[in-house]
Amino acid sequence: MIKFENVTKRYGKKEILHSISLDIPKGKIVSIIGRSGCGKTTMLKMINRLIPITSGHILINKKNILNMDPVDLRRNIGYVIQQTGLFPHMTVYKNLELVLALHRYPKKEREERIDEIMEKMGLTPDLLNHYPIELSGGQQQRIGVARALITDPEVILMDEPFSALDYQQRLLLADEVHSIIKRGGYTAVLVTHDISEAICMSDRVIILSERPARIRKQVEINMGSDTPLERRSNPLFREYYDAVWSEFRLAGERQQLMPTENANTQKGV
Repeated sequence: MIKFENVTKRYGKKEILHSISLDIPKGKIVSIIGRSGCGKTTMLKMINRLIPITSGHILINKKNILNMDPVDLRRNIGYVIQQTGLFPHMTVYKNLELVLALHRYPKKEREERIDEIMEKMGLTPDLLNHYPIELSGGQQQRIGVARALITDPEVILMDEPFSALDYQQRLLLADEVHSIIKRGGYTAVLVTHDISEAICMSDRVIILSERPARIRKQVEINMGSDTPLERRSNPLFREYYDAVWSEFRLAGERQQLMPTENANTQKGV
């Protein structure tokens, strides 16, 4: 579904990402973790061409993203960010409708999709006439997720989507988003600093080294069909956490660069 082929990113002579090669199958959730500033968000934003690639290729459904119109590419990728990105001068309805209008949905279908996504996100219809400032942080983030999903994209990119919420809200919203992604068959990439969140949300956790970042380890997460909340009480959770934490600590050490294709993929623990 999403494929990185020897992707490198430089700003002038400063290398941020070094020869990243990666396959993300359709319908899977993959988390990217690493030290602050290592290039996680840079890697995410290269998928929708918000940040240009220096060398290498990124393919979606076997198509090189550099051969796609960037506007069309982004319209088929849902994007959820930490601060929601909602327009403060627009009501919830207008924030959602704008996305549908850009995709040229007919007026009647816009209303149907807005009603559908509000129900899916557990939001009551009366919120549609409110402005973002009138909503709680959890409600705002749910609207941000709703806006990313409302056109039913194949790919969803999430950059620290729950980090601005309190702990309880993070757990609940992560559970809801995971369920929606899995039921919808979306392919998702999540950037997070939270190892527990990465393990509970994902089918695979990718650990980046420090800059210039390479893939240090890929850990496959196999805990059945458990929800994120259920995974936290799964007996395997501690084993996965210890394995990822060990690699995360080592990722902070400066090491001689090695080709990404030599990075090990850990199948289970």
